[in-house]
Amino acid sequence: HTFVQLLHPKKSWARMEHAVEQSKVAQESAEHEITEYGVKQVEQKWATYSAEAGSVISMINSGANSAEVSDFMRLQHITWLELYVRAVEDSEENGLSEAGLVTLAEALAADETLTKLVVYGEFGAQGTSAIADILRTNKVLSSLSLFSAQLGTEGSAALADALRSNGALSDLRLDYSSVGAKGLMALADVLRTAMLTSLCLSGTQLCDVKQVGADAWNGHYTAEGVSWLADAMRANTTLLNVGLDHNDLRAEGARAIADALEANCTLSSLNLRLNDIDDDGGVALADSLANNTSLKHLNLRDNQRLGWRTAAAFEAMFAFKQSTAGAPICTVSGIPITKGGKKGGHRRRDAKRQGGGGNDGWSNDLSDVFVRQRGARRRY
Repeated sequence: HTFVQLLHPKKSWARMEHAVEQSKVAQESAEHEITEYGVKQVEQKWATYSAEAGSVISMINSGANSAEVSDFMRLQHITWLELYVRAVEDSEENGLSEAGLVTLAEALAADETLTKLVVYGEFGAQGTSAIADILRTNKVLSSLSLFSAQLGTEGSAALADALRSNGALSDLRLDYSSVGAKGLMALADVLRTAMLTSLCLSGTQLCDVKQVGADAWNGHYTAEGVSWLADAMRANTTLLNVGLDHNDLRAEGARAIADALEANCTLSSLNLRLNDIDDDGGVALADSLANNTSLKHLNLRDNQRLGWRTAAAFEAMFAFKQSTAGAPICTVSGIPITKGGKKGGHRRRDAKRQGGGGNDGWSNDLSDVFVRQRGARRRY
């Protein structure tokens, strides 16, 4: 260095100045990282993690506290988190424990970036309580999906209570989580005033029966919870999409929902697939749609007990709609169609009533529409 300094004093001095300047920059950067929300500590400990859910799970499973998780999510600007909560007997490497879910809930309490949270797993009371705590304090989460959670009456009530003070959540999915009739009653009570626009309760045992085989169900059937939900739907003015598929609603449940449709003026899409609805329920639904102006999509697929009476009721409803000027288009999938209105030999298809233009019949594909555009008329 002395030799270089003697031969190139200016160059050597410049190198020294550069080194000092770099040292100052590094020191200032380190001080900034240490003082800025403890970022340095988080980045040093979790530098190898990406913004994926697996990183958050690994952090929590490795012992990170809620503050560290919160800082990491904020730095990575995570807006969508999808994770699995393991059962007690599962390996520690597989998903989060319920205790870990509690840590995540604490991290999300004041989070301002996450808008969608999807949680899979058969977690119980502790995990459900943690999710409810998120809803009570988080102000930006707009979509929450819980798949296969063991909610029960207490868990459903906890979620309902949290929704009372939550004005941000618009989309709630509880697919195949054990809500049950009483749990539905708790949720229905808050739906009268909640700001939800989409609610999915697929396979949540709303009538206290659970499918255990191809054609076997266990439990004691009751439509009490569905009746509470129907009452809430009559008063609700925000829900646009409701999914009640695979709940064995039967005729009694379908009639309760039909009563709600007569009064509801905002619901746009309703899924009643796979509910063992018979003609009594089908006719009630068709009659309710005669005066309903908001519903655009009704799914009745896989209700094998629907027959010619349902087909005739929907045909009469569509005819009534057609006679009304400016009647909205309504699509219904899964209803049986019988040629000539005769009993027996029915087949199932999607039906779409084309409002206006004097066209009779129903349409479910482009070929039908093409035929009508050429002036043909098709009747069933």
